[in-house]
Amino acid sequence: LRAAGILTRRGRCVVGSAPGNAVARRWMSGSAVDKRYGGVLNRVAAQKEKKAEVGNECSELASMIENTPSLASLLNDASRSTDIKRGVLEDIAKSAGFSDVMVNFVCMVADNGRAAELPGILASVSQMSATEAGGGKAVITTAYPMDKWSTIKLEKVLAQFFFPDHPDAEITITENIVDPSIMGGLQVQMEDKFIDLSVRHEWTKIKELLRSAM
Repeated sequence: LRAAGILTRRGRCVVGSAPGNAVARRWMSGSAVDKRYGGVLNRVAAQKEKKAEVGNECSELASMIENTPSLASLLNDASRSTDIKRGVLEDIAKSAGFSDVMVNFVCMVADNGRAAELPGILASVSQMSATEAGGGKAVITTAYPMDKWSTIKLEKVLAQFFFPDHPDAEITITENIVDPSIMGGLQVQMEDKFIDLSVRHEWTKIKELLRSAM
């Protein structure tokens, strides 16, 4: 896999916090609220020594929302009051036997008018936990679709690249964006890190060098 080979030569990478394409920018801006609220829950759970418990509760609640269309519809319905959404979420959390940390958190999210963002917030908590343990999720952009075998191999290379001190780290590629304009190679979005290994980027650097030498 040529892209994986390029990735291991770090000197040729561009690593930064700013995504390099429109799709990645939308992905990052849409996760700003998720990360902020998810970070709050993560810190409170750590202080209460309930990170594992809260993590499981986040996964359980996320599954409930995903598999219950009426609940998802309610959370996204702007015409329904925050009080109604708070009441529903509080009832669900208490009925499921969730911790006080989780019950208070979902109530706070609803009170702040962020119930519609709850699925993303819950996902961000899982992402933070995975990152702390050495791992996470990535979105890649390639000029052509990657096959299953190449994707699996790239996931291993990305885990070694991002988490060299965690030999058991795992990264899952959640999306393969196809953008022929990058000409070859790949771009990687991992949380707030962006790596541009595209042929287009290399070509742009060459043109800039030539321009500066003239």
